[in-house]
Amino acid sequence: MCRFLTLLLFCCVFDNMARAQDGTGCETLYQEALRLYNEAVLDLADRSLDSVSQVCLNDRDQMARVLFLRALIAARVDSVAAMRRDVELLFRNDRNYFLKPYDPLLIEFPQPRDAVFTTYQQLFGSREAGPGLLRKDHGRFRAGFLGGVVTPQLEVTTDRTVFAEDGPFSLDATVGWNAGAIVEYEVFPNWAIRAGGGITRFGYEATNKALQYTEDLQFYDLNMSVRKSFWLKRASWVPYLVAGAGLGILQTADANVDRSGDGVRLLGSLNLDRTKERTQLQYRGIGGVGVAYKVGHTVLSVEGRYEYAFVDHTLDEAPYTESEMLVRYYYVDNDLRISNVTVALGIQYIIRYHRRNRFYP
Repeated sequence: MCRFLTLLLFCCVFDNMARAQDGTGCETLYQEALRLYNEAVLDLADRSLDSVSQVCLNDRDQMARVLFLRALIAARVDSVAAMRRDVELLFRNDRNYFLKPYDPLLIEFPQPRDAVFTTYQQLFGSREAGPGLLRKDHGRFRAGFLGGVVTPQLEVTTDRTVFAEDGPFSLDATVGWNAGAIVEYEVFPNWAIRAGGGITRFGYEATNKALQYTEDLQFYDLNMSVRKSFWLKRASWVPYLVAGAGLGILQTADANVDRSGDGVRLLGSLNLDRTKERTQLQYRGIGGVGVAYKVGHTVLSVEGRYEYAFVDHTLDEAPYTESEMLVRYYYVDNDLRISNVTVALGIQYIIRYHRRNRFYP
């Protein structure tokens, strides 16, 4: 009897395939498989759907219905692996597909005797649980822009003065900005390599009772880091950690010094280019934390990171080389190291997805 039914099914399928190629469409084939499903002839229904999927490859909407029904069949026969496989195919067929907990097939889905239905609810959702825990991944290859506010962290290790009556210098950071491009490639689940480059601008100010010295800096930045994402249960935002290294290439170091006078001379402002007295390549260690959120094929993020400077901003041999500032304005550099705290916003477009969708229950 089973052989007879199988032979009869194949004859019907081949006849339907011929009619589909003549323009009848895939709907007739699907309805036949749905009839077998409703009659609980699950093995024949699954075979029929397999044949339908070979004919209706170019009809994305119909393929979604086919794969959804195949997942239901897999759940009813207690095959979790097959159910997950069909769900992956469903989302690869249409990444914007929305699983509807109010779908009549889902509402009428019979309760299995074991834990398969619980797994099914976790993946697909239900009227009580909502849309379920299946989430589309953030892609394998992403590219976009990242920019934000930079707050320099100043570390002074000397207390040089030229004129004792002026008193010691007080240093304050000037808040700046950073903007650049980033690309991320996920090499392992939730582990991605990030590369970026951009421009950073900030400055600092040194003052005492008689003098005000300001320096505005611009760097070209290159960095390489590793990003680790964490999927929290039923949370839309995905937290992540970043760790790596960066290189700051100094482009400009524009300085201005003002002095109130020494009782004998009236001095005007002095503008200087101090690039030669500064470290040209500044190496940094990077650590940060952020959260990301996917909208369509775009990933939005906000992150905070700390960039520790491994080298001083000022050169060891340079403090007394600028004679005009030293003799006329009584200013001398102190050894200074500048690290950064950055709060940035990012936007990335997903260029390539994984070959298989990622499940984050």
